Amino acid sequence: MALLQSRDALVRARTTLVNHVRGTVKSNGERLASCATERFHKLEDALPDTLASALGPVMAAIKKMNERIRELDRKIEQESKERYPETAVLRQDNQKTGEAV
Repeated sequence: MALLQSRDALVRARTTLVNHVRGTVKSNGERLASCATERFHKLEDALPDTLASALGPVMAAIKKMNERIRELDRKIEQESKERYPETAVLRQDNQKTGEAV
């Protein structure tokens, strides 16, 4: 349960940072392209020059959070395989759609 709660906390924090970046860019009259949150950090090159130094560290933090979330996804997957084999049917459905457990 702690793994799931930690992943949830990271996802919520990442969402807050993404919203901060988008809001800051928008308040300066610009817009960033839409994309999946997992790939948002790749928009760093699209930041306006006037905001790059302020938002660059935030984008780096988002990238790190993405890495940590993927690590937790792998741990959750492994844990569910080892301790909760009855979840195999659920994991199989998610693997078909490409979603994380």
